[in-house]
Amino acid sequence: MSFWKQSDLDTRGRPVRYARASDISFDPNTVLLCKFDGENNSTVFKDSSKNNYTITPFGDAKISTAQAKFGQSALFDGTGDYLTVPNSSSWAFGTGNFTIDLWARFNSWGGTLLTHGIDGSDRWTFYTLTAGGTRLIYLQIFEDSGVVVDVNAILSVDLGVWYHCALVRNGTDWRIYQNGISVASATSSYTIPAYTGDLTIASHITQVNYFNGYMDELRISKGIARWTADFTPPTKAYRN
Repeated sequence: MSFWKQSDLDTRGRPVRYARASDISFDPNTVLLCKFDGENNSTVFKDSSKNNYTITPFGDAKISTAQAKFGQSALFDGTGDYLTVPNSSSWAFGTGNFTIDLWARFNSWGGTLLTHGIDGSDRWTFYTLTAGGTRLIYLQIFEDSGVVVDVNAILSVDLGVWYHCALVRNGTDWRIYQNGISVASATSSYTIPAYTGDLTIASHITQVNYFNGYMDELRISKGIARWTADFTPPTKAYRN
């Protein structure tokens, strides 16, 4: 006769079957996956990709149940809140294809989504900006303080609404998608350097231009352009 702890039973009193770590399959191209799930106000952030990178929070960055696209989300208040992930070859894209996508719900417009580099002079940054009342989204790569890749678009967006944002490189074609619609494109054969700094989420690399709002399902994919034409945004959370 087997005995089960209450926590090992489902809502109908049946034993829960747990998957072994060896049974879990990971998407081979997903190098970072932040699902931002957990208890409300938790400061524990997990990478659900095969890499299981350590994610370090700063400021008041935390998990929130108040708003989420799927499950829970990460909340950043726009004042000193951000996350870092240690430098890795996973972010050394070179000339290869890659995709960065996430869901964002802005409390205010203008802030960094994601950045990687050495310092303010040598980096790439995926960010939003308000200029003269116009809301823009950018991917810019800087080399010795000069812009070498620039992909940008004017967006019609509302605060307090979830948007799917995706940055895709496919060969020499670079695109930004909003809710599955291509809103910006550029052509470049630029080789992204193997920077040595941390990957930074929700802040500029020099800890300014903070993101203010909620973020969910942040995924970085290396070696693949997940979308090369307009698409339907994900309707459920990513697995691994």
